[in-house]
Amino acid sequence: MFTVNGHTYDWGSVDFKIPGGTQTAAGVQSISYEDEYPAEPVYGRGNTPIGYGRGKYKSTGQLTILRQYSSAFEAALAARSGGTGVLNHEPIEVTVNYANRDQPMQTDVLRSVLVTKRAYSGKSGDQELMVNYDLAIIGGIKVNGVEPA
Repeated sequence: MFTVNGHTYDWGSVDFKIPGGTQTAAGVQSISYEDEYPAEPVYGRGNTPIGYGRGKYKSTGQLTILRQYSSAFEAALAARSGGTGVLNHEPIEVTVNYANRDQPMQTDVLRSVLVTKRAYSGKSGDQELMVNYDLAIIGGIKVNGVEPA
């Protein structure tokens, strides 16, 4: 956990810029994203590696929005694709800002994002219904101005 002056970043310090505007952003319940750039040892004679080889960079994510706010997000995606739908849209950019009161703004940019899967969830006793979106982040994740890989 990252702490600044005893205060950790928390959900209240996060803001989003996603298609669908501020109403959609207000309904965001969670966002997660990750990237990887695998490295494998390369062997020659003997039992120890003589170097390494890199695989392909990959970044993915997931966005969860309250069901009543998901329609604005989906309408914005459909508008970008000529009305063909949430799973067949043009790439979008998602910006995640987070900061504490006494610290500068931190910004992560998810570039060329495509929604690859949509899942609805709800069960007895739930206070709200959710929509989960799996994301393929084709353009990579830029964290605080630093390019991926």
